[in-house]
Amino acid sequence: MTFGPFSSVLIGRLGNRVVMVSGGVICTVSLVASSFVTSLNVMFATFSFLYGIGTCMCTVPTMTITPAYFDKYLGVATGITVSGISFGTLLMSPLSQVIIVNDGWRTAFRVFAGFLCDQYNPQLTDSSPGAHEGTPDRGLESGPGPADLEELGVRRLDSGHRAGDVRLLYSLCALGEF
Repeated sequence: MTFGPFSSVLIGRLGNRVVMVSGGVICTVSLVASSFVTSLNVMFATFSFLYGIGTCMCTVPTMTITPAYFDKYLGVATGITVSGISFGTLLMSPLSQVIIVNDGWRTAFRVFAGFLCDQYNPQLTDSSPGAHEGTPDRGLESGPGPADLEELGVRRLDSGHRAGDVRLLYSLCALGEF
């Protein structure tokens, strides 16, 4: 998390979505590059350093986006969002063992790079208004009523609560798996 302060600055300038997707791209490139290395020194640069930066860029938005939507149950919402890391570890450890035993560590890196592409891709294809801005999306009028949101402690920002926001939170949780 040494890159955390820089990620926070990037979030302030570019927004959560851009930083999270950029971090996912960096992680993907790092995993693919690591699968081709022939030297431990190069592996240190591609996997340890580059992947660490990408992971930090995916983790910091997890902490900064949740307070934009929750008041009353902020702790619970943050806990659910961050729990993706632990849940991912439970799932990915046995999966990586199977892939490494059957196909090798290089293939495992490439498979995990594919998983990462699946996680940040919904953010790239979201074409609704405001989807790529730093602030939570504004758009569709339909959604939970003000009383429902107030009861859950969810802030209703301007005119809508969109599915794209839920996909962003899901992607943040899923990216935490890696």
